[in-house]
Amino acid sequence: MGVNAKRRAFVTEYLKDFNATQAAVRAGYSPRTARQQAADLLTIPNVQEAIASATAKARTSAIMTLAEAQEIASAIGRDAEATKRDRLAALDRLAKFNAWDAAARLDVTSGGQPLRTEIAFSVAPAQTPEEA
Repeated sequence: MGVNAKRRAFVTEYLKDFNATQAAVRAGYSPRTARQQAADLLTIPNVQEAIASATAKARTSAIMTLAEAQEIASAIGRDAEATKRDRLAALDRLAKFNAWDAAARLDVTSGGQPLRTEIAFSVAPAQTPEEA
């Protein structure tokens, strides 16, 4: 069973200020019973899922994408009026975004192979008092 129109209105109103009682009133529930109605609505799994889904969607859309970050860093790097420090920082960030510095970070000591991590040691035979 999906969320009906009145419950959908509650979810929409609830997401505005997270005040369940006021959301219930704005969604068309009686002001006299809104507090209890809101408490009941927040326990309904479909309503909870709708709130969680809308919240997750809003959070995702608020996060800057890598492409957006690259565009901003590129704009700063090209901005002749930006300070030299800001332009260099933007170029450094672009290098990290695009792994332009990957060749510089290559481990040449192991020939590109995983380094051996075991430790080898030997125990010297015990000396007798005469040998010491």
